[in-house]
Amino acid sequence: MKRILFSVISSLALASGAFAATGDTTIVQAHPQTSFLQYGNYDQPVTFPTGTTSYRKINMTFTLGKETCPSTEQYCAQWDYTIRITVMTPTDTFELGRFITPYAHSSYPNMPLSWKHDYVFDVTDFYPILKNNATMRIKYEGYSWGFTGSLKFDFVEGTPPRDVVGVKKMWNNSFAFGQTANPINDRTAPITFTKPTDAVYAEAYHIISGHGSDDQQNNCAEFCSKWYRWMVNGTNVEQRDIWRNDCGVNWVYPQSGTWVYDRANWCPGDIVFPIVHKVPATALAAASFNAGLEFQAYTSSNQSNPPSYTTSNTLFFYKEYNHLTDAGIEDIISPSNKDLYFRSNPICSEVKVKVKNYGKNPLTSINFSYGIVGEPTATHTWTGNIGPMETAIISLPTIASFKTITGNHEFAAVITGANGTTDQESHNDTARSSFAAPPHWDKGNFTIRMTTSSITQPGNASKWIIRDEAGNIVFQRSSTTASQLYMDTIHLENGCYSMEVIAEAGYGFRFLGSFGAGSLTVRKYDDNSMLALPKYSPGNSGLAGDFGSGFIQEFVVTNSEPLPVGISKWNDNIQMNVSPNPAQSQLTVKLEGINDPQAKIHIKNILGQTVLETKASQAENIINISHLPAGVYTLIYESNRGSKLEKVVISK
Repeated sequence: MKRILFSVISSLALASGAFAATGDTTIVQAHPQTSFLQYGNYDQPVTFPTGTTSYRKINMTFTLGKETCPSTEQYCAQWDYTIRITVMTPTDTFELGRFITPYAHSSYPNMPLSWKHDYVFDVTDFYPILKNNATMRIKYEGYSWGFTGSLKFDFVEGTPPRDVVGVKKMWNNSFAFGQTANPINDRTAPITFTKPTDAVYAEAYHIISGHGSDDQQNNCAEFCSKWYRWMVNGTNVEQRDIWRNDCGVNWVYPQSGTWVYDRANWCPGDIVFPIVHKVPATALAAASFNAGLEFQAYTSSNQSNPPSYTTSNTLFFYKEYNHLTDAGIEDIISPSNKDLYFRSNPICSEVKVKVKNYGKNPLTSINFSYGIVGEPTATHTWTGNIGPMETAIISLPTIASFKTITGNHEFAAVITGANGTTDQESHNDTARSSFAAPPHWDKGNFTIRMTTSSITQPGNASKWIIRDEAGNIVFQRSSTTASQLYMDTIHLENGCYSMEVIAEAGYGFRFLGSFGAGSLTVRKYDDNSMLALPKYSPGNSGLAGDFGSGFIQEFVVTNSEPLPVGISKWNDNIQMNVSPNPAQSQLTVKLEGINDPQAKIHIKNILGQTVLETKASQAENIINISHLPAGVYTLIYESNRGSKLEKVVISK
């Protein structure tokens, strides 16, 4: 197969968000686009740089795509398959990265045949291995067609945070878990390492994911949470759960399978993120030490075919840090059009950037300059504490023009100083993003209609919360009652707001047809037109509500008008349910916790004229509407506790 090694002549924006200077990036194309037609290894010879140049960053990018399956293929790109990326040198083998494919059936509107996604891995520390001739292996652990992949490396010249002086493989295999005749702790027993003479630090890089299921009760190892311990010289340095508890906020959704289920350190469609453990300085004070993993005790109910943990573990030795103060922008979280950050974009409020400390000293302050490209920049000084080689998401004050712009734009953020001095590495100080302006919701009066799902219950409340730009809650609705309709009319003044929608158990308002679906709509009060909630409804009404744990929709209110006629005071604590809706001859208005004998219900027509008025002193009030013509009406409940309003449709 063709091997490609070339240098980029023009400036190249890395997938991480940082920008390389002109001419300092070498791209190595390791795999051309490859069709994965069966389970197995896909090998490709590759020529890396010779190892004579210093690189500050090496990114490995795997681009996953889709293709048309033969008509005989039943499960086209439909399952969560493991993909492992390994480099094989003449002397050793190392796994560089791992991810799990999404449930990507093409019937889902966000997963067409043209869908692609870049999985980006920072493999800078593997540089002593990534040189000269080698073989790159993509192991596709799938049993159906539909996925394609390509692989490349970006070598960015410069000074790395620390020079690597040793790379040692510990393990790279799948080990049975809970098999009494083959204990996993025997396979990951401590190994003795000799420290290179010039090594100051040592860290272990663990890629661990659990797979298989032994019985319906335990569901190990994929669906059970177990721990392991990082043991150095017989001492437990750190204990970690082998678990991801955030699959319900997966960046790619909805998927055509059980994507919301939490799993053993992985989620469908996402990277198996490495876990990094340090070797204590006390152990490094000696010429040698031993290190290993100790897994939680477990006996599988299926001894002949037990579950397993797939684990690759690499130990790195480093010299001293090359910089004392080095803050780098890894990515712009918001504003951004990246699919990774879809759930929290677009924005009209605070900016968020991901920052990493590449220096020896903790970062206690960072100076930023940022803004929309082509407009005046804002400045901000962040204070806090980020340890060496740690990352943090930093919030920056909003940009005023976020509230007025429309269309697509570019955003830039720059680190102009750190810890009260000049940042020692300028090449990672700048990042840019493309983004879309937030929607404008006109006139400020809206009706929010929420129907809870049939599995709504304590521990799985359905919620929506609206906050102003300062983060104050201005309106909210929460319910643990199943299959219940709530209609709330709200008024907002001009400004920036966020609407957060939450399903506490992580199953959204709909999930694979496994329960009675709920729903959520936001409409303009004056004309009843529906406002777009693309994170709730992904373009297919049959999938609306399949959003997992929740999302945030930010919007700008413009041209705010006064409160609708008849609403004297809003009170979102009033629990009112109106049914049926649409109605023909009568309405039932149920009120929870109401005790006001003077309370009234008004029904107004589309012109604002009162066409019916009655007392509402009971918990359940039945109203005769048989004399009213078909149309859209406003039902207003007024009491000494405030007012509540709901749109009502009368059909004949």
